[in-house]
Order: sequence, then C-alpha cells, then structure tokens
Amino acid sequence: MALIDTNDLKARLCEIPGYMDDDNVTLIPLREVQNVVDMTPKVEAVPVKYGRWKSVKAKGGPLYPFWDVRCSICGYTTSMAPRGWDFCPHCGAVMEGK
Repeated sequence: MALIDTNDLKARLCEIPGYMDDDNVTLIPLREVQNVVDMTPKVEAVPVKYGRWKSVKAKGGPLYPFWDVRCSICGYTTSMAPRGWDFCPHCGAVMEGK
C-alpha cells in the first residue's frame, strides 16, 4: 500500500488546465487526473502492529519484589515501560493497554 501527500496532490491538480461546464463547474479530463496521481510522490506504508505490555516477574529471586513488562508481539522485556512507553522500542508495536 502506498500513501500520497494530499496537499501535494491538490496543488498538482490545481495546475491542470480545465474547462467550465454549463453549471460553471470546473471539469478536468480523467486522463489528466490519472497522470497527476501517477506522478505524485508516494510513500510505502507499513501496517501498524498492536500489542500489550504483559507483567513478568523480574529476575532476582523471591526477595526481589519488582516486575518487568514484556511486549506481547516480540517478547522484548524491560522495566522502563510502566513509566509511560506507549510503543515497543524493539518492534514498534503500539501498546493498546497497560
């Protein structure tokens, strides 16, 4: 899937010479519109992954009362996520819940 910058597309479409119909509406030939869309720079889009932080007991034995969190998508484990990370820095998954 490719994304197009709509502002760039609108600006390019305004440069196409059109003609007025009987109702004073500017008409542009479809072939010209297709050419402009084809020439507009595109960006490849990557699907968004959604995950959750899952609590896991931190290493250190029973006297170590801390919990880490693990990404449900890639398994990346950290103790930093509860401080406000809303994405996984390893795989980029967007975290839907705490």
